[in-house]
Parts: sequence; structure tokens; C-alpha cells
Amino acid sequence: MILAGSRILVTGGAHGRGRVFALDLAAAGTRVGACDMAADGLADLEREATAGGLSVWTQQADVSDEASVERLCADFVAQSGGIDAVVNDAGLNRDGLLIKKTGETFERLPLASGQAVIDGALTGVFLCAREAAFHMASQGTGGVIVNGRIIPVDGELRL
Repeated sequence: MILAGSRILVTGGAHGRGRVFALDLAAAGTRVGACDMAADGLADLEREATAGGLSVWTQQADVSDEASVERLCADFVAQSGGIDAVVNDAGLNRDGLLIKKTGETFERLPLASGQAVIDGALTGVFLCAREAAFHMASQGTGGVIVNGRIIPVDGELRL
């Protein structure tokens, strides 16, 4: 895939690897968009991009919410003229221990916390891939969908 001139949407773009992807893709000449739930992180990303002479379009979005993803993809396509790739890197980092010992007792991970992680990591990837594929097929160009979430485990980064 030729990056220069490509239109690429990065989820989870306000922090971590998603932020690095967004900035590196912008530096490679893509029309890059980044989404995240963290509005302050997106504002920081825009400032950093601008300071480096780059342009990154941003939009706050919850990738686990169907309407939010539909709006995100439609807005990115309208802004950039299409979509050639999506990099699914959004996800929540929570204390993901199934059980945790506190003093002499064990605590279970609350279902709501586990469900939020699942919704971001699985539902979000599905929704973003589906919407990107819909727009790619509709524009008749095809495209690339990259699904990857890097999570720190015991101080190391692992896929």
C-alpha cells in the first residue's frame, strides 16, 4: 500500500500506539484521522501534529457504540474524500485481573469492568472494520483493515 495520499483512520489515536500510528502516518503523507473517547488526548494530538507541521483530523468517538462508529466513519469519509485503511487500536486498559488479593481476601473483577474491556476490544474492532469495509466497498476501491491491540503485560508489550 502506498501511504502518501492515502486516507487512513486510526482508532485509539489519543494515546499510546494509536497516537504513534497517527503521527507516523501523517508524517508519511497520509490524510489521517484519529478517534478516541479522550477529548483532551485528541486535542494534545492535534497540537503535537501542528507543532510538527503535520495535519491530523480528530473526532471523539466510542468505538463500542454502533451509532458513534457509523457517524465517525461517515464524517471521516466526508472530510477526507474516502477511506483506504483503518487501524483498529482502540481499547480500554483496566485492571484486568480476574481476581485480586487485598489483604487476606480475594476480590473478583466486576462484570461491568470486564464487559467494558470486551466491548472496546471486540465489539469496537468489529464495528470499525464493518463500517470501514462498507465505505471501501461503496467507493469501489477496496482497502486495508489492520486489527491489533498491544497490551502491556508484566511490564512488557505483547500482542
